[in-house]
Amino acid sequence: YDDRKLRYLAGLKTQKKVHRELLLAVPEEQFYSHPLTDDHGPRGYWGVPCLVPFEHDDRQVTHRGLVVLSGPMRTAHRRARAARLRELREALREVEVKIGRPHYRTVKAVQKRAETQLKQSPVGKFMQAKAYEDDNSQVRLRWWVNRYPLWQAMHRDGRYLLVTNDWSLSPQKMLAFYHQKDGVEKRIQVAKGHLRLSPVYLHKDERIEAMLLLNMLALLAYSLLERQVHQAGLQMTGRR
Repeated sequence: YDDRKLRYLAGLKTQKKVHRELLLAVPEEQFYSHPLTDDHGPRGYWGVPCLVPFEHDDRQVTHRGLVVLSGPMRTAHRRARAARLRELREALREVEVKIGRPHYRTVKAVQKRAETQLKQSPVGKFMQAKAYEDDNSQVRLRWWVNRYPLWQAMHRDGRYLLVTNDWSLSPQKMLAFYHQKDGVEKRIQVAKGHLRLSPVYLHKDERIEAMLLLNMLALLAYSLLERQVHQAGLQMTGRR
């Protein structure tokens, strides 16, 4: 992008350690003094600027970053995790109820089935289970929450990292432009769905280029029609 003088804005998947550290370095309290939206925009978004380093082919560059905290996303993540934890506890209770039945009569067998439930659950890493014998030689099962991994996950809830090489963009503009990506993605869905852009059965480059041009013109007409309908105050989709 830099070599070709192109500007970009993207959400960065934090696969590298240096980028994960940027995402988690900001204390939650610090976000609340950096709101990203006003009364006219979606509420519950905060963002702290940062510098994002990149390394490629022995070259290093630094671009502008924004660590975003989304209140709606955080709430959704935590509700989903709580529901899955309840499901996992219920599954472990079912294992506990079956103790004494065939295949559930030894500590090893009960432990194996409890661990199966943990592995199958998307929140299994936040729980631990242990089968044991009590003083009366009865097999028991107990489970508990792994508090530190759960705290780490809750610390990440609702956070994502935006990055750009356009230094003129304010944090508010970065978030506003990023939210517009949904419109572009919906146009791609239209091209693949309503306009049947794929699969491509042509083989010659010239014919493929011609078909793509026609589809882009059709998509442009579709988008302009939908825009005019909305400007007229009509709640209708482009397809309708």
